Amino acid sequence: MAKKKTHELPPAELDKLRARDAERKRKQRNLTKEIAPLPACADPKLREKLSTDLEAFLLICFPTAFPLPFSPAHRILITRLQDVFTRGGLQAIAMPRGFGKTTIVLRAALWAVLYGHQPYVALLGANATAADELLDTIRTLLETNETLLALFPEVCYPIRCLEGETKKAIGQTLNGERTRIGYKGKRIILPTVPGSKSSGSIIQAGGLLSRLRGFQFTREDGVVLRPTCVIPDDPQTDSSAASDKQSDKRWRVMMGAVLGLAGPGVRICGVCPCTVIRYGDMSWRLLQRQLSPEWQGTVTKLVVKWSKEQELIDEYAELRKSDLMLGDDNITRATAFWRKHQKTIEADTDVTWKERFEPYEVSALQHAYNLKFRNPLTFDAEYQSDPQEGIDLSTGVYAASSDSIAIRASGYERGVVPKECVHLVAGVDVQRTVLYWTVLAVAPGFTSYVVDYGVWPEQGKIYFGLSEADRTIQHETGVSSLSASILAGLRRFESFMLSREYVRDDGTPMNLERIVLDANDGPLTDTIYSFVRQTQQRAIWLPWHGMGITASKKPMNQWPVKQGEIIGDNWRINPTQAQNQRPRHIVADSNHWKTFAHARLRQPDGEPGALMLFKASPAQHRMYADHIAAWTPIETTGQGRKLVEWKLNTGAEDHYGDSLVMACVAGSVVGGRLREHEIRQAVKPERKTLAQMRDEAKKRRKGN
Repeated sequence: MAKKKTHELPPAELDKLRARDAERKRKQRNLTKEIAPLPACADPKLREKLSTDLEAFLLICFPTAFPLPFSPAHRILITRLQDVFTRGGLQAIAMPRGFGKTTIVLRAALWAVLYGHQPYVALLGANATAADELLDTIRTLLETNETLLALFPEVCYPIRCLEGETKKAIGQTLNGERTRIGYKGKRIILPTVPGSKSSGSIIQAGGLLSRLRGFQFTREDGVVLRPTCVIPDDPQTDSSAASDKQSDKRWRVMMGAVLGLAGPGVRICGVCPCTVIRYGDMSWRLLQRQLSPEWQGTVTKLVVKWSKEQELIDEYAELRKSDLMLGDDNITRATAFWRKHQKTIEADTDVTWKERFEPYEVSALQHAYNLKFRNPLTFDAEYQSDPQEGIDLSTGVYAASSDSIAIRASGYERGVVPKECVHLVAGVDVQRTVLYWTVLAVAPGFTSYVVDYGVWPEQGKIYFGLSEADRTIQHETGVSSLSASILAGLRRFESFMLSREYVRDDGTPMNLERIVLDANDGPLTDTIYSFVRQTQQRAIWLPWHGMGITASKKPMNQWPVKQGEIIGDNWRINPTQAQNQRPRHIVADSNHWKTFAHARLRQPDGEPGALMLFKASPAQHRMYADHIAAWTPIETTGQGRKLVEWKLNTGAEDHYGDSLVMACVAGSVVGGRLREHEIRQAVKPERKTLAQMRDEAKKRRKGN
């Protein structure tokens, strides 16, 4: 008998058929969501042992993440992490870049969750993207780590059963009971499994400045869960660290909203692995106990004790620089030199992680010096957690990097003076073979623009070292004697400078008012003075003597006053002297004015007091920028005051930097002001003889 088609069945039979089909499909769906049986733990004894030994957990479960032995500093970090996750507290941990602090902290947080020490962990990144990366790392570990699967099957097995499809989490069951696993978006909810210490534990990620109120979860029974532990991982960016305003905002979030994540009346525990980028940034503030008493700061330096053999280190630095310029990235000659003198160089030194160095290097100390030479401006901050850039948190003055200077191009072409500028000045750094010069346009409030710079004689290339100058003063003048060649060269240079045309963008021609000329080279000082005395344009030339006033010395503004002296902001112009003697010259505090120049280079474009360069590519400005960034500021104390001293980086050249500083002082001399500084002609009180005082007394008595 033929089977009837469904459309031929009576309605009652058709309903029964549909019901049976629906039941069959329901049972089939339930079978796909059911994940039983749950595998047993492969080694219960090992699992129990690792519950109280975080270091062993890290090494056994993640051997490929830690190929090198832990240093003593790593072990201290791990011990403190275990204490925080099991006993509470707040730790801010600064370690050198490359020490794997985030790698350790994330896996330690997973340990805390798996063993039930922390049921709700909040991962905070510097921004949303960084936070997502942290959560993705946790997901990858739970999905792929075979050791975790063997030791914690109640967590990892249900996750693996999802096979990467988050929709399978809906309705997943184990022995007929829902696991209530959550595995999408910015939150992981671990499976609910009877007997599991991590049942329903939550790991959630978000940016530090995101909506932190979203860090809570309401269970089906109505109970509201909040984070018990917070991990802000490197919670600042390079750009936020460069801004006092942004650093302050992030620091306040760390001290306020982050600490309040657990809810009213509940103390949250947490760990913040961080890197100091510059003095006064958010990480620096978090590590200062007086500023952030809630956070216990821990600082690890890459190098505890440096080598005392500075001459050998300087020779190594020169060899390294030469190797790199020749294209030898493995610095073969420099490394051979280090290997030859290793015992002497490394005697009585101490490096935190002795196993950390590159295959082509000899030791961890050599690795540290290479890092330092590569970027001395950031080394103290990022590898020593001891930034030397800062001057004052209230002003945010610190060294500008070469990169930040090279991109400070204004919209004005070379030689064009912005219309708001009322002064045009120059600074000239005198070397024995070439002259480095900078022309600076200055507006009221000392907003300023480098409208021109260069080397005389011109070299025809955009980047070179002093020793690589092909055309020299001696070659250009045809005079071999040093003093005579400099004198002849300055005369030629004067014609060169005064023939250059500068026009304001409203069409007004601009002439140089002052040219500050370096006279600091002892043997050449008299030559510089001879040139200034003899030139017909002597009114615009001002010989320069820079002095690095240290904290232990009396500030220039407190020096005794000489009659006829002109006094300005940390500079003085000597009185006019007799014929054939030294002409008027300026003495200035070079430390103060280097600080001034770098502060102007850190000021955002468009704000009062900013210093910009003419329109050109970063590659064209690179040499100029490197010279200005060749100094490292060091904060010193003495005589009850703090001061910043600027030290030339090993192997660096700063001739353009010196010309810019002289130009800034020239701008101050002609009337440029960042703030109100008194510039006055000092008059020394006249000393009266005893006879004069007696005569005046008699006149007063007669008058009475």
